Amino acid sequence: MIRLTLNGVPKYQILLARTAPAAEIEAAGELKYYLDRMVGRDRQPTEGFKIIREGLSLPKVPVISIGATNLARHEQIEVTGKSKESWLRTNARGNLFLLGVTSRATLYAVWHFLEDELGVRWWTPFVDSVPEYKDLDVDSNERSGAPAFVTRTLTSFYHVDRRVRQMDLGRFYARNRVNGFLFNPIPPHLGGYNSYGLPGNVHTFYPYIDPEKYFKEHSKWFALVDGKRLEKEGQLDLMNPELRQFFLELLKENIRSSHQADVAVNRDKSIYFDISANDHAGFDEGPQSAELVAREGGEAGPLLDFLNYLADGIKDEFPEVVLTTLAYKETLEPPKTICARDNVMIKFCDMRSSLVHPIDHPFNQFILNLIEKWSKHASRLEVYFYASHFVYPRSSFPFPVLKNIAQELILGTSKGFDSVQGELWEPIVGDLVDMKRWVLFKLMENPHQDLDALIAEFCHGYYGVAGDIVIQIYAETAKKAAAGKKPVSAFDANFSNLEYLTIEFLQTLDKLWAQAIELTEKNTSDPRLIIRIKQARMSTDWAIVFFTNWNFYEKWSRKYPDKPYPFNRDAIAGRYIATWQEANRWQIAPSYILEEDQRAINEVMPSVWRKLAKLSVPQFLMGRKIYNYTADSFLLPKSKVTLIPDSTSDSGVAAQITFTSLPALTWNIFGLSNKHTPSGVGENLDNLSSKDYEWKKLGVCSTVERALLRAFPDDLVLVMLNNHPLFDAQHQDKEFELYLHLKLESEKAKEVIILVDRLAVSPVDK
Repeated sequence: MIRLTLNGVPKYQILLARTAPAAEIEAAGELKYYLDRMVGRDRQPTEGFKIIREGLSLPKVPVISIGATNLARHEQIEVTGKSKESWLRTNARGNLFLLGVTSRATLYAVWHFLEDELGVRWWTPFVDSVPEYKDLDVDSNERSGAPAFVTRTLTSFYHVDRRVRQMDLGRFYARNRVNGFLFNPIPPHLGGYNSYGLPGNVHTFYPYIDPEKYFKEHSKWFALVDGKRLEKEGQLDLMNPELRQFFLELLKENIRSSHQADVAVNRDKSIYFDISANDHAGFDEGPQSAELVAREGGEAGPLLDFLNYLADGIKDEFPEVVLTTLAYKETLEPPKTICARDNVMIKFCDMRSSLVHPIDHPFNQFILNLIEKWSKHASRLEVYFYASHFVYPRSSFPFPVLKNIAQELILGTSKGFDSVQGELWEPIVGDLVDMKRWVLFKLMENPHQDLDALIAEFCHGYYGVAGDIVIQIYAETAKKAAAGKKPVSAFDANFSNLEYLTIEFLQTLDKLWAQAIELTEKNTSDPRLIIRIKQARMSTDWAIVFFTNWNFYEKWSRKYPDKPYPFNRDAIAGRYIATWQEANRWQIAPSYILEEDQRAINEVMPSVWRKLAKLSVPQFLMGRKIYNYTADSFLLPKSKVTLIPDSTSDSGVAAQITFTSLPALTWNIFGLSNKHTPSGVGENLDNLSSKDYEWKKLGVCSTVERALLRAFPDDLVLVMLNNHPLFDAQHQDKEFELYLHLKLESEKAKEVIILVDRLAVSPVDK
């Protein structure tokens, strides 16, 4: 047993090498800060743990040695392990040693010591747990470790990073041993990160070869689709030899520029440089591409052939650089024969797992097969997972994904995947986002940990007396979801597939959350602890309010014709907004609070405005199947479109759109599949009624798999066509008629205002 304090007075000093780098100085500071807090020295005028520098002779007092000190060398203490992040905690002659292969690894040794042995936890950027001790005792056992994955990234605040109140997010990520690209990067004194060089980390074709800059003079560099070179919303002609040579020179210049910028700020040189397809369809159909696609079985053939050409072109000058690309959408399937060079990393994006089912469930066999195939086609692989649901609207409903992701990470380590990246949206309204983020941090470092134990640890540590109830809520949701007979993926899940979110089950969750809040309020007066529980309830509240507007109310009315609907939408929406706004006060930077408060109202109230009634069926579609998309489910550009309540509309909600003149009813499908994008012009709007809504036909669409409908010039009406099971993989020749329900609100000399309340999509029977 090693006693670090006696009656609260430090017996040990913290030792640094005389020339210790900034990260080791930071490690010593972190250790002192938390040790002082544990024994209350931070609240006393007397000095706590001292940080000393080595002199010419070895120290005579017991010390905690940080990093590569002379004392560590004298005791022949070295860190073994191939990883640059291998760390060691050991002792010799009464001294304690915390060190790593690199300065970052030394920080990890300190953070593991604080976390694993002394019980410190960094739950969120705003909340940590620091136990209080009368005296600090630790055992003399040696400990060592290294993360399971070389690079670990979780974009857990996504594009709202700039709004977060505590801007030192890099420290929070670093303490939890995240080391990849982030919107708040980890600075060098906190160990730095495995960075991406210019121009970014995903979807980089156009950032390299910008159509606005190059299309006019080099149109043959761009994808040939339906006999035309695409100037926008397409890809590149990867088989064009002139493009290849030019791209290689651009890549080399990006590497040089990135490395110069890295050196200028004392940061490790960028390791990764991404070259991946744009985030839409439009792959090249030229003869060389078509031949390679046919031979290799898909678009990954030309992509990997292109990456290998570039990889061969840089390996001698930049042997440390790794090129990355996405196995994503059309490039998800590996080629039949082409294998990636050793300096190419495939980022395998798991877009299709049923995340609420185990990874070995029959729904996920397709993903298992792909992982197996890719493990034979590349020596460098990354698991890229999605822990949120990406279907608009916000969709922060209860979504128990942790078991699936944990199992996939374990599988990844067994198949040679050496990196991991994930996305977890919405820092306030996301489903149990605080718990999921922390658990994912732990799993990315070591996926073999006990998942249930991690969940329990977080819930007890973060939610206090309500922890057991939160554990029960997540466990029951996960069990019910896993029993579902339909898959639920992050991207193309149909809301009708969410079988576990029944009215009855949401009632159960609502009661459990009420118990958790009541228990918390009885046992504490801390408003921050109370708001944590209320914030955790938000995904259940959202499901109740939002799904009422889809089919829940109609199902309830059919099942219980004499019973009132069990939820008060206005009251639940009101508490949802109030919780969001209260959470803003703790988490959002002051300059953004009012903006975020208004966003809370804007995103919830349309669901309340919508009428609780079955939508009428137009006469010309009577007897046919109809999928309705009401205005509250549209993606609306804010500048020219406003969502408003409208009692005259079928749904009670309308998109109010301002034009300079009466527009043509143009439309297209922004396909996420490799099929051609349908488009057209709908019925004429010259005689549009100003009294009543009327139906106008857009056209006929033959593919709606994971597609986005865009209507009107400038795409002012956007509708995700994945909220209903429209696409039937077994009958891909189906056609669908598209209709908009709209009316003319007003017409002046230079201003025309149109209201749109509904899109109807109807399969055409053949």
